[in-house]
Amino acid sequence: MAIAGVKKTILVVHKDEKDALIENLQKASVIHISDIWKSKLFQQELPEEQSPQKTTYGDILQRLKRVINGLKNYAPQQGGGLLGSGKEKVSAEEFKEIVKSYDPQPVISAFEEIKKRQNAIKLERNAIKEQISALSPWAPLKYDVSELKEVRDVVLLAGTVSLKSLEILKNASIEVEEVNRDSKKAYVLVAYLKEDEAEVRKVLAEAGFEAFDFRDVKGRVEDELKRLQQKLEELDREEEILENRLHELARERKKLQIIHDYYATLMERERVESLSLSTNETFILEGWVIEDNWQKFREITDRFESVSVVEVEPAEGEKPPIALKNKKIFRPYELITEMYGLPDFREVDPTPLLMPFFVVFFGVCLTDAGYGLVVTLLALWLMKKMGAENRLLAILAGGGLFTIVAGALTGGWFGDLFVRFNIPFLAAIRSKLMWFDPMEDPMKFFYISLAMGYIQILWGLLIGFYNKWKMGARLNGIANELAWVIVLMGLVLLYVAHFSWAKWAVYLGLALILFLSGSSKNPIFRFFQGLYNIYNGIGFIGDLLSYVRLMALGMVTAGIAMAVNITAQLVKPIPFIGWLIALLVLVGGHIFSIAVNVLGAFVHTMRLQYVEFFTKFYSNGGKPFRPFSERHEFVEIEH
Repeated sequence: MAIAGVKKTILVVHKDEKDALIENLQKASVIHISDIWKSKLFQQELPEEQSPQKTTYGDILQRLKRVINGLKNYAPQQGGGLLGSGKEKVSAEEFKEIVKSYDPQPVISAFEEIKKRQNAIKLERNAIKEQISALSPWAPLKYDVSELKEVRDVVLLAGTVSLKSLEILKNASIEVEEVNRDSKKAYVLVAYLKEDEAEVRKVLAEAGFEAFDFRDVKGRVEDELKRLQQKLEELDREEEILENRLHELARERKKLQIIHDYYATLMERERVESLSLSTNETFILEGWVIEDNWQKFREITDRFESVSVVEVEPAEGEKPPIALKNKKIFRPYELITEMYGLPDFREVDPTPLLMPFFVVFFGVCLTDAGYGLVVTLLALWLMKKMGAENRLLAILAGGGLFTIVAGALTGGWFGDLFVRFNIPFLAAIRSKLMWFDPMEDPMKFFYISLAMGYIQILWGLLIGFYNKWKMGARLNGIANELAWVIVLMGLVLLYVAHFSWAKWAVYLGLALILFLSGSSKNPIFRFFQGLYNIYNGIGFIGDLLSYVRLMALGMVTAGIAMAVNITAQLVKPIPFIGWLIALLVLVGGHIFSIAVNVLGAFVHTMRLQYVEFFTKFYSNGGKPFRPFSERHEFVEIEH
């Protein structure tokens, strides 16, 4: 199914034309570069060790990205904004001009200095706030705190003590002046004679006295608090100046983005050079080209006199990179495949095989025509804003369309809104389109869910059989996947359709599994392996029952929608504002229901593909085809 064919190639070019060739290949984005140092073709000729090439642009790219991201909140909205691609559009001429004339270093240095000072201000402010918090309870103290020291034979101390222990100090031979108190402790000055220090220290320890150090305070505490507050205000003014400076620097953000993407492109060239081989006179590059792009690739290489292109066969055991190639209708669902893992080059691409099931299952999980209509229209509108190539939105649009069909067949139009609020015209249309009501006839929904699961499981086994036949493991495919298809189909024909002859199909399939599915050459061991494989067939029951979640989620959607409608109906009779409250409940409730149930439908539909479907035939493990191309993270060049 659609894995693009690729050709492996070796390019040899004279060093005089190397840079121009690399630049042209990068712009064309047609070749996946392999690591030639791991190539089996060159293992004998390459040196045993290669000193890694130091990157020229790694540090500057990191600094540029920090500046660009740091200035994001200070710059006007760029690119497509919330609904756009997020990339700033620039002309090719503007891109070249900025690259040629703009030096980003002054802006980078200025930004880094500002951030360094902002961090210092933050630390300083926190320290001042801690000082203020510690000194504030001492504000009523009218003394110059520098006088709190030993005076002749008297010791003066400031500190705190719990309210419960305050009496311990007052009952001792200690002079105590209470300065302030809060709900837990008292802030006090204590004075005692030096000759009593040993005894007083015991009392202070017993009372849990904690001394307070006024070491950094000069003068009265009240004056120190004012000074600290003034310092905070100075820091605020300085930070405001720095913020204004960041707004000024943000005007350069677009230029910085251009420079970043230019350096990223150059760094990608460096990466390619590190994967390739250089001699005194030549440059050798190994890679893969998609067959459909081979002509374009040759047109590029033919422009250079010294380029030699050799098409080579992959080495034994070498796996080519995987590029999926599907028709437009299937392309969005490559996202589902890629999230699981790309196929091995010998397997089929599961994308077009899962697409019909994904759309149908999503619609059955949601099962509400009104919700499907909202999801489809919203997805199409967002695709118009964000670009038609947005795969997730395309998947939601497709699922939304089938949700309309599933909802119409089961009578779900924002739950039972048309009936509950007595809208005769719409209720009549609902009735004509409805096949059955799952709330009244849930078993029909149950059997439909099982039938869909049964079909997908059979389909997965048939694909697995095809894969093994294609790879040469034909007997294994017959004795496993095909045999189980025969058994499962025979059981349905026997017990559902009541065809008595179908029992022979079941016997045939079980015999194939029992005698041929084992891998051992010993016939006895093979028999017991086959017996174990039959026992493992119990797993198909669990797989089949997993599809009941289709019914469960469909019923949940209907239930939540109905609950919203009932709530709105209950508040509607409220005098004067009942209709308004009912309208708010309907709109808000159904928006919430759509969001929750769309998420559930997507996740559970994807789970059925990965756990119940893919496990029947799909091993993945392919490495992606990544063309050597320009890197544009922030800007998009309009040609």
